[in-house]
Order: sequence, then C-alpha cells, then structure tokens
Amino acid sequence: MAYVAISMMVPISGQEAEVEKINKELMDYAKSLEGCLSAHALKASDSSGYVCRVSEWESADHANKGVTTMHAMALRSELHLKIQPGHMDKGFVEM
Repeated sequence: MAYVAISMMVPISGQEAEVEKINKELMDYAKSLEGCLSAHALKASDSSGYVCRVSEWESADHANKGVTTMHAMALRSELHLKIQPGHMDKGFVEM
C-alpha cells in the first residue's frame, strides 16, 4: 500500500534559502532510496512562507528506513535549527 510523507515548516527569517537547499537535498537523497516512488521539495504559492517536502513510498517501512539513515538524520537535525517551532511531519496511507 502506498505511503505518503508530508513535512511542512516555516523558515526562521533569513534562513529561507538554506531551508530550501536542505529540503531539496533531502528529497534528492530520498529519490535514491529503495521504495521511493517520488519526492518533491515545494514552497507555498502564497506569502505564508511555508515550505514542504512530499514523498511517496511503496510502504511505510520503506519511508521509515529512509528517514532513519545517518545522512537523512543529519540533514534533518541541521534543518531543525533553521525553522520556526511548530513544524508538522505526517504520514498518510491510501484509503
């Protein structure tokens, strides 16, 4: 069953370019992993400042293996220092 992971965040002022760069790197890395069907780094089309990552995986197990690699955890740790509190990470399965 397909699994979709969505992460939404707002960069700290002045960190927008770095947050976009890290999110793109995370999604490029995800695309190289087994079970990743697609991965996108996106930004809001309005002035809210939100950026997000959306990735589709063959299963939740594939997604969980991807986010727990040392490389992904290091990038995510770096990212957390550059975003405002209250970001959202959610996983979804098909109905």
